[in-house]
Amino acid sequence: MEPLHIDTALGPHMDTPQGVQRYFGGTDYLGLSRNKRFHSLMLQGVKRFGVHMGSSRQSNVRLSIYQKAEQVLADLAGSQAASLTSSGMLAGQWVSQYFNNEQYIHFYAPYVHSALITRSAQSRYLDWKSLINDLNRAVTQNPQQTPVLFLDTIDFHGMGYPHYTPLRALPLSQIILVADDAHGIGSTGHQGRGSYAALAALNPKELIVTASLGKSLGVGAGAVWTSQIQMDALRQHPLWGGASPCSPGYAYVLVKAKRIYRTQLKKLERHVAWMVKHWPEGCPKRQHPGHPAFECDSPGMGAHLRTHKIIPTEFPYPTPQSPLLTRVVITAAHRKNDLKALRKALILWVKKQE
Repeated sequence: MEPLHIDTALGPHMDTPQGVQRYFGGTDYLGLSRNKRFHSLMLQGVKRFGVHMGSSRQSNVRLSIYQKAEQVLADLAGSQAASLTSSGMLAGQWVSQYFNNEQYIHFYAPYVHSALITRSAQSRYLDWKSLINDLNRAVTQNPQQTPVLFLDTIDFHGMGYPHYTPLRALPLSQIILVADDAHGIGSTGHQGRGSYAALAALNPKELIVTASLGKSLGVGAGAVWTSQIQMDALRQHPLWGGASPCSPGYAYVLVKAKRIYRTQLKKLERHVAWMVKHWPEGCPKRQHPGHPAFECDSPGMGAHLRTHKIIPTEFPYPTPQSPLLTRVVITAAHRKNDLKALRKALILWVKKQE
């Protein structure tokens, strides 16, 4: 399938070579890419602090806006400490590389994002049963190495948020958890807090959560959340001091956009609740409770939606050789008539399959 090239910002309605179409894809969950109030804050931040900080966070000259933004992020998730990075990929690799030594043994859950996988590491487990068996064996038979379990909080297969059922079969007090919450922070949990508190309640040996902040919070940056002691240790790694930070303008937005985030989250929650209630019977989907992404495996569904001028997310994932992924994403920027148009198209899809 050829990609669609456009020359406007992604949003619920887009001008394309085939005319105006509704977009139900991507990861702009809070619908901030075209939000005028959010744009205004972004411009304020750039004007005050510049587009880029060309220096290390360990330099002798530092911008206090980063510390302020990190306190906002820590308060949001409920952690002792948070650190900003230039991307979610860097956040994941920073943590993964920190644990990439002989003191630790890595375990990768099914569907975990590549941001958390070290270059020399073994591949993801294909199923949780094998992973649980091997992890339990490692805890009892290999006490000289601490197991580190890497997982996604939203894995789109129902094994993570909000109950984390597979984790309850593990001796977590002896296991370090590293979780990617890119699809959760800002859009799931109480007031968008994501999964940190829920995972911390399982009492792992240590908890580190990473994320891209672009999927809900609307800024091109990443973050890491953990205890203060663990964060102090992480900041000794070369990837912390050697990498330039995200734009200071983005940090300014994180500090100033709390009201916008709350407003957009309420809209998103209403839209998702409506879509769940009105999802057509007989139309298969996978969805974490309350999450705005609906994953559909039915072959041909994406092509059907496009005939009704609705564009879902559709591409092979996680590699170009993987099966085609079709995902319908609801955002805060959609309107009720958009949701009704989607529902109507899905009803017609169900009728075509009868």
